[in-house]
Amino acid sequence: MLAIEDDSDLREFYGATLRDEGHEVRLAGNGLEGLRNVDWAPDLILLDLMMPVMDGYEFLRRLRASPEGAHVPVLVLSAALPPSRSTLRGAQAVLRKPFDFDRLLRTIALYGNRPEAATN
Repeated sequence: MLAIEDDSDLREFYGATLRDEGHEVRLAGNGLEGLRNVDWAPDLILLDLMMPVMDGYEFLRRLRASPEGAHVPVLVLSAALPPSRSTLRGAQAVLRKPFDFDRLLRTIALYGNRPEAATN
C-alpha cells in the first residue's frame, strides 16, 4: 500500500497503524513522491488531495494515464471536497477527513489485498 499525505504526523500514523494491521506500506509526502513509488506496484493507494509540489488531482490524472497505475485502486482521504461530492473520477472511494479509522480499514479490505490473504 502507498499512502500519500503531506501532513507528516498523519502520514506516520497511516504507516505505523497499517503496518500493525499487517500491510506493507510505503509513504510519500506529495504526489510527485507518490509517482516515484508506483513502479513498486502497490496494491492500493491512499491519497490526500491538497498537497504541495503535486496535489492529489494531478497525481490521480498522471497515475491513470500510466500503464503501471491505470488499475491500482485509489482511496481518497480528504477534507477538501465539497460536502455534496462523495465520488471523484479515477478513485474507487472517498473518505472525508476526519474519518473513522475502522471505516478506513473496511474500505481498504474492499479494494486492497488483505494481509492475511498474502500469507495463505
